[in-house]
Amino acid sequence: MKRIVFLLCAFVAFPISSAWADAAGGAAGHLKRVEGSVWIVRGTSRTAAQLGAAVLEHDVIETDASGQAGITFNDNTQVSLGPKSHFTVEGYKYDANTTKGNFLAKLKRGTLFVASGDITHNNPGAMQVQTPRAVAAVRGTHFLVKVPENE
Repeated sequence: MKRIVFLLCAFVAFPISSAWADAAGGAAGHLKRVEGSVWIVRGTSRTAAQLGAAVLEHDVIETDASGQAGITFNDNTQVSLGPKSHFTVEGYKYDANTTKGNFLAKLKRGTLFVASGDITHNNPGAMQVQTPRAVAAVRGTHFLVKVPENE
């Protein structure tokens, strides 16, 4: 009986696992690298990015001249942002059971390197990256996009 009480107390006292919280909270991914000045803009709130912070659908990630960020999304897509970047997760849906989904991102300015994950491996073209002048439908692999500040 003491063991059951201890286990119940331990369950209640400790925070919910991050995987379960992410499913409930809708995190599309997490910041795995933050260097220099990086911000997350969520709605009208702009906060300094912290390593491990959740990245949600519709979030904007901004870097200044010294900033760089790395994001790993739930489907294992890896995104790296260079200095002076403005990146928006316009849409992100992923079903881990079927490994299908779609990903729409926007790069307003800066540099973006992508190593695509399960979404494009199982459904080529399901990821798109919009820039001020073009839209790229990603069919899998690695790619780099650069948008100058004056675009």
